[in-house]
Formats: sequence, C-alpha cells, structure tokens
Amino acid sequence: MSLQYDRSAAQRALAEFRLNRRSATPEAVARLCRALGYKIDRNRGKGSQWLAVRPAAPPITIPTRSKVLGLKTTTWILTTLEEVFDHDGSSKEQQPGRR
Repeated sequence: MSLQYDRSAAQRALAEFRLNRRSATPEAVARLCRALGYKIDRNRGKGSQWLAVRPAAPPITIPTRSKVLGLKTTTWILTTLEEVFDHDGSSKEQQPGRR
C-alpha cells in the first residue's frame, strides 16, 4: 500500500511540535499525526484517548484527559513520529526506480 503525504509539510510540523511540545494539546498531536498520513479514530480509543492509525506504522495513543499533555508523553509521541518519518524517507531512498 502506497502512502502519500507532503514530506516538507510534515517536516515543518515535526519541527514546530518539537519547539512547542511543553504546551502540546491533544489537538496539536492529532494535527501532527495527520501531517504524517495518520488517521485519527476518536471512537476506537477508550473514551479518554484517541487512536492515530496508519498502515505499516505503529499506532499512536493520544490521551485526552487534560488540556496540555505531559512532557514525557509528548516526547515519546514525537520520537515515534520522527522514526516513522525517517523510515519513510529511507524506504524511498532504497527504491529509487519504484513509484
């Protein structure tokens, strides 16, 4: 399955989120996930969570209990999404002839 998203927009979203992660909200995390091709499923979580899903990538659980997420949570989410972004880039570099 081919996943298409604007890598430059996603890179800008990651950089902006990194700068503002101490005041990150669930909506900000959802925007970042969408920038990397995730779909937000607000019904599949446990009521106090949303689930961001995308094929061939780990799911992201977005807690929604508080307005501002904890630094440890946002750092974990950021690290996971940066790894997904890096993996997407390395996959394209390894297969230059494929579209």
